[in-house]
Amino acid sequence: MGDNTLRALASDLGYLEAWCQLATGSPLPWPAPESLLLKFVAHHLWDPRKRAEDPSHGIPAEVEAGLRAGRMLRAKGPHSPETVRRRLTSWSILTRWRGLTGAFDGPSPKSAFRLAVRANARPRQRKSKKAVTLSILAQLLQTCFGERPVDLRDRALLLTAFASGGPPPFGSGFVAGRGSR
Repeated sequence: MGDNTLRALASDLGYLEAWCQLATGSPLPWPAPESLLLKFVAHHLWDPRKRAEDPSHGIPAEVEAGLRAGRMLRAKGPHSPETVRRRLTSWSILTRWRGLTGAFDGPSPKSAFRLAVRANARPRQRKSKKAVTLSILAQLLQTCFGERPVDLRDRALLLTAFASGGPPPFGSGFVAGRGSR
């Protein structure tokens, strides 16, 4: 396993432990009960419009304040679905590493995740402020225009990456609402 993957798992574990302590008053249980997974989804994928009407909607203010004080939470508003999916995947992986079976693949957590994402209707944002456009791709392709094997390889990699939209997302564990990758 790569260093970046281990760092991401450690970071996610730290966040999960802090969140659980603040949200429940108890350490992170192993394996996590289904109700805790549902609470995690509800705390992290909430609707800002509904929160404006009901301050108790989403992550409780004291939990949010505790996470901010511990420098675990920086962004305003709900988490992105990709962040929640990654943290659930990390939690699932760490559960399996302990030789335990969690409720991550159960119908309730998957359904809750899918419904929360759909209800939020958060617009997808670019990950990069300088995304590769067709004109940039054309410039990149010009640098490997020859017929050498390395040029053919580089063109194939550039075109495949551009056509696919970029590298695959982190992990392959918790994938609610998606088919196999």
